[in-house]
Amino acid sequence: MSQAGSWNAISEVSSNRVILGVDFPAPGRIEGSFTDLAAKLGSGYRFLHTVPPGASPDQRITAEAYTQQWVQDIRQHGWQVLAVLGYCVGSVYAAAIVENISEWQDTAPKCILFDPVYVSARMVALEAYKIVSRFGKLLSEDEVELARKRMAELLESEPGDVADAAVACVGLYREIGSTAFGRLGLDDFRRNEMTQLFESYMSWASVAAQIDPTRAWKHSTVILSADYANEANRGEGENTFNDMFASEIFLDVAHGDLLRSDCAAKAVLGQVENA
Repeated sequence: MSQAGSWNAISEVSSNRVILGVDFPAPGRIEGSFTDLAAKLGSGYRFLHTVPPGASPDQRITAEAYTQQWVQDIRQHGWQVLAVLGYCVGSVYAAAIVENISEWQDTAPKCILFDPVYVSARMVALEAYKIVSRFGKLLSEDEVELARKRMAELLESEPGDVADAAVACVGLYREIGSTAFGRLGLDDFRRNEMTQLFESYMSWASVAAQIDPTRAWKHSTVILSADYANEANRGEGENTFNDMFASEIFLDVAHGDLLRSDCAAKAVLGQVENA
């Protein structure tokens, strides 16, 4: 996989017909990824994937600065973008990218979203909790209980500044991770690598809260997993949407398998080929 500035080329072909995938790539990921999806779309497209800026939430970077390199690289390469695909939080950034490209490209790219989510302080804390909980086997019972209590306090706190929540999560990760990394025998380089990855993800999640994606989402197609659709129908969670999108495609696929499913690839091709 080669890198072109702020984009990784998943499917590197000579075609100038470009599809962009917007998501946070993480090593050891269990969920399907845009790499899985690109492999099912055939060889007629150049498929590029976002490289998130190496930022920490305590830098308080603006959304404009965060997304600037992505859109600049697109314009400088002269790519003809057919579609911008966003997954989860990436759906928020996809909206910003589509609106930016539409300012100079003759035909606006299709905006296709997979299980999109809004960002809140609680959502950021919940994502951090999922990651920190993986240290469980490396900690004593007392340490696990303390970590759970600290994360619960973040999860139960009143909605507030998302960047503040992200900074607090990074502090907790550093504290708990220091103990866990020591017991794993990791050297300083590996410890810093893992911490920087977590900081980058917290920045990815928190900066998205500055973006209002609703205008672009109203012209988008949303592809929903069975998990996501069932949650929305029950009125659960923070991401239940009413008449937010131009069209909806419901797939009988689990959230984690969405991007690796044949039916999702078929749905994307149907949208792109009819553009």
